[in-house]
Amino acid sequence: MRKFSYSKKEKIFLTATFFVLAILAYIDFYLVNVQKYVGKQNIWESRRFIAFLVFVFISVLVLVLDRKYKWLTRIKAKSEQVKIPPLIKVLAAGTLICVPAILKWIIPFPETFQISNWVLIFLFYAFSLGCDWIFNRQNTSYPRLMRIAFYILLCGSVNLIVSKLEFVTNYPFTLYWSEGNRFFDYSTLFGSFRYLTPGGRKINAFTTWAMQLPWAVPFALPHLSIGVFRLWNQLLWILPSIILGFITFRHFQADRGKRLLPFAFALWAFLFFDQGPIYAPLLLAGIFIVAGLRFRLIPALVCVILASYYAYEARWTWSFAPGLWAGLISLLAIEEPSFKKRKIKELVRPVLIGLAGLFGGRALPLIIRQFESNFLNADIKTISSTLIGIGNSVIPDVVTAASHHPLLWDRLLPNSTYPPGILLGVIWATLPIVILLVLLFIKKIWKPTWMQLLAILIVSAGFLVVGLTISTKIGGGSNLHNLDMYLVSLMIVAAAAANSALSSSKEKFFNHFALTLIFAIAIVVPISYSLRTENNVDIPAEYDVEESLEVIESNLVKSTSAGEVLFIDHRQLLTFDLVSQVPLVDAYEKKMLMEKAMNPDPQYFVNFYNDLKEHRFSLIINEPLNIITRGNESDFAEENNAYVQSVSIPLLCYYESVYTNMNTRVEVLIPREGLPPVDLPCEEY
Repeated sequence: MRKFSYSKKEKIFLTATFFVLAILAYIDFYLVNVQKYVGKQNIWESRRFIAFLVFVFISVLVLVLDRKYKWLTRIKAKSEQVKIPPLIKVLAAGTLICVPAILKWIIPFPETFQISNWVLIFLFYAFSLGCDWIFNRQNTSYPRLMRIAFYILLCGSVNLIVSKLEFVTNYPFTLYWSEGNRFFDYSTLFGSFRYLTPGGRKINAFTTWAMQLPWAVPFALPHLSIGVFRLWNQLLWILPSIILGFITFRHFQADRGKRLLPFAFALWAFLFFDQGPIYAPLLLAGIFIVAGLRFRLIPALVCVILASYYAYEARWTWSFAPGLWAGLISLLAIEEPSFKKRKIKELVRPVLIGLAGLFGGRALPLIIRQFESNFLNADIKTISSTLIGIGNSVIPDVVTAASHHPLLWDRLLPNSTYPPGILLGVIWATLPIVILLVLLFIKKIWKPTWMQLLAILIVSAGFLVVGLTISTKIGGGSNLHNLDMYLVSLMIVAAAAANSALSSSKEKFFNHFALTLIFAIAIVVPISYSLRTENNVDIPAEYDVEESLEVIESNLVKSTSAGEVLFIDHRQLLTFDLVSQVPLVDAYEKKMLMEKAMNPDPQYFVNFYNDLKEHRFSLIINEPLNIITRGNESDFAEENNAYVQSVSIPLLCYYESVYTNMNTRVEVLIPREGLPPVDLPCEEY
């Protein structure tokens, strides 16, 4: 086995880490599973406490006896004399890697028992030590610290994947605020045949075709269940991240013999991106450009143009990303680029690719729109003035665009909507990898030129500023998803730097313990974000589910002949045929109402209030209405208050609830026959 100069330091660090994590796990386990339920009872009369003491005693006893009699050392010595088939080792290690996720998400422990985060982290670490022990003789190229970081990465990835698959259920109602209506939006691209639409008109969805596309594909199937679609939905949060990480690493990889490294980097990218999280359309655009850069110049330019156009159509703020990423990747792939005569030709490709991205993401969409509206029947003067206007619009006025929405700058700091605040959140998510990149550069293990370094700084800083600004927009700031372009940019740079650091000629850097430690920390830190989801998905009792469906169905039957039925929320019930189909009213969808409430549109609400006054709808299906205005101590206080004033109060002025189930989050409203409630300011509407 290869020996590293800091093996003693490494052993001390790993041992100390084990005991620190063990103590934290024991304390967390005691607080969550013992003290919380003992209450004022005499603690020595609690069976939970006695069981906890027995567990601690057995754990300590095993460690003491192993220290004295060297059990593991003897087992290891004997195992080295027996040739264990590689498949058995892989199965054993795979089992250990999966155990924490199985304990956390699959085994049906009582509701009063939880695998808390420190316990889970300790299990990751302990079972990673076990995996390293199993493969000890095969892992001689890298220090033990790096090997254990890799196994922790595997444990964290499995845990995150299983936690996402927890959302795969046939439960008919929404699992979170906008889930059901988003499913409806996605279905309208290829599945509009599911709905009864007057005259077969196009259905308006609160999204774009490009954002719909990844989720829309399964809706081409006529009998898609909500459970199957939830599986597809979660796969779109898993697979694009892994694929983009894999192909980006492979793009920079010189030594293709190290086949495990791209897979390890892909899992790291999956965990790193989940810190956003990042929506699939942006990742698919990234996958398309990285795959396209493998071709010669012309096909590569076409791929970048198409990816940039698609990104723009999905969300206009993404329009610059594919071109800048493609140009950055092309520049980083050049060895020591410069303006010297013999090297300047190499810069043509990244420049043209960057310009192709600008054309596809900014100019092409405007040309297509102007062609559709003006060019077909226009004279030369009109066409030329239109082209000038397109040129002026290629670079958008970001300040003006941002000012269209209220900006809540306090969300950059710790707040009730996102407790750490966007600034601290992005520091926690990205600082380890940034520090690692800086150290690799300082130690000259990774050697970007001034030109490459300048490109990295401009692209990353630009996307960081844009992401921070967008995160302050009302309706945002609950996570880091608006930092998506910044996260992908860092991943690209990390792929280039990691390939340089892990190349056969550079592995000597592992002889620096501090650098290896930071490398290991950068690998495992993204796992911490995946621990935000602590509990299983809470599905209401079957009785509540059946009751809510029956109430909705019976009211649909009674109300259809009396007038239109409006699904403000729970449109997935129509999407998956969970209730009887009624003529679809696509207006006044919950997310659209929220958008208009946050960014006031007087004419929109004049129409809405008139429809409510005239009792246009014989039945409204919604979530339980809230008319409480909240202070800054509550999450999404500004959004809640805007919705209460613009939507909830006027709804209750003209409609009344006949059924409310807080467990399934269903409320059924019918036209109010009497006077409006005196405690509501209905005269304003």
